[in-house]
Amino acid sequence: SIQVERSISVQMSFSEWLHGVTPAIYWRFHVPALKGPLLISGSRTLVLKLVDIFYGGKGSLAGDRDELTDAEERFAARLGRDMALQVAAAWRDKLHMEPTLDIVSADGGKLPLPRGGDDVVVQHFTLKGAPFDGLSILCAYPLSAMRGIAAAELIVEPDIPDLQDPVWRSTLHQAVQNIRLPVRS
Repeated sequence: SIQVERSISVQMSFSEWLHGVTPAIYWRFHVPALKGPLLISGSRTLVLKLVDIFYGGKGSLAGDRDELTDAEERFAARLGRDMALQVAAAWRDKLHMEPTLDIVSADGGKLPLPRGGDDVVVQHFTLKGAPFDGLSILCAYPLSAMRGIAAAELIVEPDIPDLQDPVWRSTLHQAVQNIRLPVRS
């Protein structure tokens, strides 16, 4: 039997996440409720083993390849749509989301950066049990989209600078006092 072990969520840069699993398959989902993409990466070996099992094999591979066949690409897209349903079900009690699969790619360079390369909150899942032992799946959510949605322990807040600086306060006060607003009475 296959077990899925979840690690704690961590905050990292988009590029760190992108290089977290190599070689990998990347799925990018459009999620209007998050106001940003949901990104998932998984080991290419995982997809190859799943395809082998789907077609009657035991999940053992003769060797790793750089390119996916058409059948493997279709299977990866199907797997992505299935993962989207599981993610939506997992978030059901906190947020209603309907992820739509945008991109399936073995090239992380084809993934557009989330809003200026913002940091992402990453949830790491590790599979335990043959033939998937040690393979992992990483779910990445844009940090800006997670604030206000997730539990406080999910996100490490950055240090807030001291806002008691008198020069800064004076400049801000002058700027606010000089704003002209149309008034209708």
